[in-house]
Amino acid sequence: MKGRIFSLITASFIVIIFLAAPIASGMSMIIPLHLRNGTYHVDLRPGTSVKGYWSWNDYPYAVPLVTPYKLVVVKDLAVSNFRGPTTLTFKTPAGEFSRIIMRVDVWMTSAVPGRPAVNYDRPLWIWIDGVPAYMGTTVERYNQTAFADVTHLYTLLVGGKEANISIALPNWVIVRWGLTGIFHVRVTLLYYPGPRPSVPDKIIPLFNGPERNNAWRGLASIVLNKRHPEVSQEITIPKNTVRAYLLVYTEGSSYEEFWYYNVPPDRYLIFSANNKTIAFVQPYPYIFTGGINLFMWRPISSIRTYSFVPHVIDITPFLPLLIGKHNITLRIYNVQNYWHVFAALLLYTDPHAYKVSGQILEYNYTKPVRSYVEKVNGSTERYYINSSIKLTVRSKINVYTFLGEYSYISEARMENEMKAFLSFNDIWANDTMYQYWFYSARATNVTPSWESSKIAYSWRDKWTSFLSVKDEFYIETRGNPSQATPQHPVYGNFSEQDWLSESLNIERNPWPFTGSPRALSIEVNSRAYMNGTIMLIGPNAGLITGLTAVGGNTTKNLKSSEILDDHLYIFSRDLSGGNHWPSWWISKNEVTFVYREV
Repeated sequence: MKGRIFSLITASFIVIIFLAAPIASGMSMIIPLHLRNGTYHVDLRPGTSVKGYWSWNDYPYAVPLVTPYKLVVVKDLAVSNFRGPTTLTFKTPAGEFSRIIMRVDVWMTSAVPGRPAVNYDRPLWIWIDGVPAYMGTTVERYNQTAFADVTHLYTLLVGGKEANISIALPNWVIVRWGLTGIFHVRVTLLYYPGPRPSVPDKIIPLFNGPERNNAWRGLASIVLNKRHPEVSQEITIPKNTVRAYLLVYTEGSSYEEFWYYNVPPDRYLIFSANNKTIAFVQPYPYIFTGGINLFMWRPISSIRTYSFVPHVIDITPFLPLLIGKHNITLRIYNVQNYWHVFAALLLYTDPHAYKVSGQILEYNYTKPVRSYVEKVNGSTERYYINSSIKLTVRSKINVYTFLGEYSYISEARMENEMKAFLSFNDIWANDTMYQYWFYSARATNVTPSWESSKIAYSWRDKWTSFLSVKDEFYIETRGNPSQATPQHPVYGNFSEQDWLSESLNIERNPWPFTGSPRALSIEVNSRAYMNGTIMLIGPNAGLITGLTAVGGNTTKNLKSSEILDDHLYIFSRDLSGGNHWPSWWISKNEVTFVYREV
């Protein structure tokens, strides 16, 4: 980090403290940061520092330049052997806030004094009043921190009322396997004072009932698999709803943790109402800290490993199908094993309306279409897969209020696409995959025209993703692997090398709950190796019994931008690091923060 940073910063901004009435009981006074337009080589955004953590996921977007009110809702939840979610109650602050961020810190202690704390990567899930707020995973050593924007849960998190936070971290301590790590979780809510944004005023968690696939009653948490790929729930949407979004988190587990290696790898989560598809999304290939090769991710994690990015889909054109009491159905296309899906409906209502109706004017849905080519040459198999799904809809929505009625045209477009090339033989495996998500919506032709200010809008959400993985695995055995069994294992030596490149680009214009345009770009390149001994307990199954050489190197480049309060915020971080047992390092950690009036 450059030595001139301190003088640059102190010359470039003044911290001003002014007297103000506390916004909530126990809150400190507002402290705004008055920055000059410029570029800084340090993260000046209040509340987002990751200093002191071994591994982390940055908060990539802007926050108001004012000291947030920090509310610790979970101080230290220790999880050794998981027995179900833990639910705690906290009191939400009163007042107005322009942004709410959830910060999640995780660290480990050892169940065995004198031994290091080690465990597998574990899922980490958080709900507020049963609504999904955070989906991610954990490190396998030391500690981590990550962030999630939860401003869209404003009505649950503000108002001086009590709220419930539920946390699930399925962890097990098994000392004989070397799994000694007890996870500890701290959750802090950062409330940034300012004008309340245009947030949903009604939130409905989906699939939180006693259905067969529901993981925990009361929490929006569904588990789908090949035997049970579909679930339905009856919901009631208020009759004065004028705008609706679907919020979706996805996570594959068991064999589906590596679904992008399966043939074919296309997956779609398809939502329907009244037997008509209303939305869909394909999962993003999050790679956990034990994924591909665990030595890739020490200490730099893959893209959004600790805090997944939710998909948001505007389903307003389907209000004619949804208002009132109806069934919502979720089905996973081409599911092979277990998928966890957390979803909710985020609704905007007109307090003056007593009825909303309408009709679908145009509807075009293209079911998943796949082209599939298989080529086998000796022991090498190659697969070429293209897959896509599309939907466009246009509706007229009529709103009846005690002061009169108004109408508008609601339109939406949805497209998902995947292209993949996979090749395998006895020594190596290659996987290259490109993904594309596109959603757009708008409300136009508002009649009478004076209602336009509260109804008309335009929104677009575009994701692109690239993943390339190459794996080489060599093994020399002292016996015949084809005859290996658990009772008569075959021992040998192995050598593995892995290379990975991946990228994710997201353009959200605007992010609907704050009205601010957002862009995010992350790129990761990594290489790792493992040499050691192995015990084969089947022709295609084995246990690593010892490691003789391990290590890896990773680079991560993140850049994000957001326009907030008539200023452009650009945040970027360039990271390089690696490990060679037992050492690890971060060789590059460069931060750039741009603050410029627009």
